[in-house]
Amino acid sequence: MDIDTFKKLRKDSILELTPSEVKGLLGKNLRDLKAQEDKPPVKDWRLRQKQSELKRLGFGVRGGRPEGYMNIKPRNNN
Repeated sequence: MDIDTFKKLRKDSILELTPSEVKGLLGKNLRDLKAQEDKPPVKDWRLRQKQSELKRLGFGVRGGRPEGYMNIKPRNNN
């Protein structure tokens, strides 16, 4: 599948895909993901992925969730 076809899929479907599934869908066009990494819906997808999983794609897609960290909201003590 080419990147333009991928981007036309339903956003909710794209967001549920794992990096391995995206790799399988894009096949030889996987490197095109890097060029689209800051554009929707690719940006929304990559921000939901673990950085370690994105790293396995092998061409520098960044911005995924780091592992071993938790986001904690400060408690308002007013």
